[in-house]
Amino acid sequence: MVSAVLVGAGVFVATTRTSGDGGVSEDTAVASGPDADAPDPLGACVDSWNKRNTWKESIGAMGVAGQNSAGATAYVHVGRSAVFPDLWMVTIANSATMYAQQYVEDAKDKWGFAPSWTGTVSGLDPSVTSWNAKMAGDGTITLG
Repeated sequence: MVSAVLVGAGVFVATTRTSGDGGVSEDTAVASGPDADAPDPLGACVDSWNKRNTWKESIGAMGVAGQNSAGATAYVHVGRSAVFPDLWMVTIANSATMYAQQYVEDAKDKWGFAPSWTGTVSGLDPSVTSWNAKMAGDGTITLG
């Protein structure tokens, strides 16, 4: 059983305690380094999309249109824009309609992301078709 977990300042500590025929045993594992608590940049982009995008429900509905399953999802690529490398870009593709959309981060707008391209999946640059996320019908993106 894990009895304590502490994460912060580049350190992860977990203490486990087990009991059995030989009595009680306690072990502590420590991991440290610059990546132990480093923020996930893709996660930050997804978090911004999910919290700041006031049109995500409409976008999600288009992303899963024509799919028959209750848990329909759209294919999503989250990454940097090739045209504006300091901005995030979200590419969404629907496998049923072969329709695709791209949105670029817009920090000045309360919406959070601005539409930048709409067309067919075949018109997408191959660099944005390495799908690394999914979108639910409500427009919420999850990585993985």
